[in-house]
Amino acid sequence: MGNLVLVVHNGSFYTDKIIEICQRHGYDVDEANWESFRSKNINHDLLILSGGHKISVQNHESQFAQ
Repeated sequence: MGNLVLVVHNGSFYTDKIIEICQRHGYDVDEANWESFRSKNINHDLLILSGGHKISVQNHESQFAQ
């Protein structure tokens, strides 16, 4: 088994391409959207946050607060 990667989908059009590239390089990939990522137990070797356009950080700080 390769290293385990978690890709967090933030609305990017390129998330599928990110996953494909990771898999091509021998990584096992899990995918989560932003909402499920917040409650996910992370036991991965690498975390990738995709870019996105759904919610900007500016004027939405409360959505990104921990």
